Amino acid sequence: MLWFRYALVTFCLMSCGFHPVYGPGDTGNLQGDIRLVDPETVNEFTFVRAFETRMGVPQNPRFTLSYEITTDSTGQAITESNNITRFNITGEAAYAVTPLNAEEPILQGQVSTFTSYSATATSIATLSAERDAEARLMTLLADQIITRLLVSPALQ
Repeated sequence: MLWFRYALVTFCLMSCGFHPVYGPGDTGNLQGDIRLVDPETVNEFTFVRAFETRMGVPQNPRFTLSYEITTDSTGQAITESNNITRFNITGEAAYAVTPLNAEEPILQGQVSTFTSYSATATSIATLSAERDAEARLMTLLADQIITRLLVSPALQ
């Protein structure tokens, strides 16, 4: 009886035009359709690279994505001698999607996340860990925005 339920659900989903957003290599119908505002900082360059890796470099874009990224670093683990051994970096990205020849955005939002890194080694290792954490943070923010764009009915 259980197999019948699975078959019925599968048939219903197939007949209604269900299409998974996250199929192998699938980015919906937005592949190469979104041009990002030119980056100005290292974090923004990393964000744009992560975004374009998933969504493709725009050839004939239909939309422009403007964004504003902010980050904040705070110490999380402090030793008895007042040395910080772990940092937490929080990041927020406010974004707006505007059709190419329009002025008003059709979709706006904000995403946030965090990542951490250890500062227990040498100063060079700590700097490298910080840069890696910032790159991970930009990738996470880009992925969150992409998820929102793919499920948004305003862009379909």
